[in-house]
Amino acid sequence: MEAFANIFRVTYSPTAAFERIKEKPAWWVPAIVFILASMLYAYISAPLAMDFAEQEMLRQSSQMSPEQIEQAQQMLRSPLALVITMVSTLIAAIVSILIQVGFLHLVSSMLGGSARFAVGLAAIAYANMPIVVQQLVFSTNTVFSKTLVMPGFTAMLPRDEATGILGTFLGRIDIFAIWSLVLVAFALSIIYKLSKGKAAAIVVGYWAAGTIVAIAASAIGRAVGGA
Repeated sequence: MEAFANIFRVTYSPTAAFERIKEKPAWWVPAIVFILASMLYAYISAPLAMDFAEQEMLRQSSQMSPEQIEQAQQMLRSPLALVITMVSTLIAAIVSILIQVGFLHLVSSMLGGSARFAVGLAAIAYANMPIVVQQLVFSTNTVFSKTLVMPGFTAMLPRDEATGILGTFLGRIDIFAIWSLVLVAFALSIIYKLSKGKAAAIVVGYWAAGTIVAIAASAIGRAVGGA
């Protein structure tokens, strides 16, 4: 029960939560909650995401034949598309956790921190609980509004610019993501016994690296797509 209690405790009393997590690092509990929340939003938003993908395809379809367009539309509307979405979401959630923990564990260790990988995994997984809240909020909003929810300040942009470089950057400035990063800083300070300054520097560096990768991926995608 302690592992489940920490899911809530970490959001309002992170110091107490991470002290408990250090003693009993049940990493699979927050990891499963994170994965399930991600898959829930993916399932709820899938029809709208497919519509958006179809609109983007039609907007960039000047070099596609009518037959190719029809085949692509049939693929987007097929049950297989939903299966692919759910499987890719599952894989992406697992990989994202491992990459995040691997990066933070390595850098923290290089800067003098010390903790077992399993403990670090548990702490970072719990620090992602604000992202679970985000996914639940997005899921609820999508059910009632029938529109896709854009993260952060991306909502300020027209829909056709949301996947561009500026949209990608603005999407990284998100209250839930910032909340999660603050919890990560707590985790690094308590679990790895790092100073608050080092923990904050690692978190800022992690956010910056992730933002650069996301913007680069967006730029490459737009270039390949001819946008």
